[in-house]
Amino acid sequence: MPLVKFGNKVLKFGKYLSVKGAPFPQDDFNDIADIYANLQPGDKVAFLLRHGERGPGYGREEPLTEEGILECLEVGAKLRGGAAEKNQIEAHSTDFVRTQQTAFYIAKSRGDDLWGTDAGDYVNVPTDHNIDSDLYYADGVSGLPYEEISAYAYEVLGELYPEDLNKFKSIDLITNLITDTVVTALRNSDKPLLLFTSHDSVLLPYTVHMSKKKLDCLKFWEDHHWLCYCAGTAVILRANGSVETYPVRGLSTGWFRPW
Repeated sequence: MPLVKFGNKVLKFGKYLSVKGAPFPQDDFNDIADIYANLQPGDKVAFLLRHGERGPGYGREEPLTEEGILECLEVGAKLRGGAAEKNQIEAHSTDFVRTQQTAFYIAKSRGDDLWGTDAGDYVNVPTDHNIDSDLYYADGVSGLPYEEISAYAYEVLGELYPEDLNKFKSIDLITNLITDTVVTALRNSDKPLLLFTSHDSVLLPYTVHMSKKKLDCLKFWEDHHWLCYCAGTAVILRANGSVETYPVRGLSTGWFRPW
């Protein structure tokens, strides 16, 4: 597992959950265009999104498919204008081709050219390990079945797969550390729009947990529903310093059946 550079601070769970009376639900995926359009002067937003559709492989070099590129362009079109003008975007990607491409094509569709405009310029998208694909796994564990990951997200792993409890780290701890990283980036950035492009194995548990498990549609062990491409969580830093989090989808749905 790669080194994760978080601060020493352990946060109390619930610190960043959205406030009562917030404008969007947590029990469903909200369209990214609606979240973005809701921003008020002084607000900032970070979208933590799964990459677009990939090819059949799982390795770091597996790229987006042609459909995956089109998906990212669709998401970027929803983020044009508004709070973030041209090049008012900051990207944090894992060091996988498909996550870098996802950030690149979303930005390109918005009209940004911070990292170039040619297809190969995705290599210029900044990478880090703060939201890497195996954050929730115990050291040395990777590639767990979808059933176990979703059961872990809903905190029923002990009931369904008790023999695998030791394969995961504390969901409260890791979720809070991810959120602390994102909120810190929002506060330190001079950009109103941040992208964190990552993978389903980290964003499904994160999205479910940050919804207080109100998001009830990702129970793969029951219905084979899984986190869709370009879906995840929106973290909004309001101008008054408050933080709100919502499930978000970049496409027409936030979940799908992968097979």
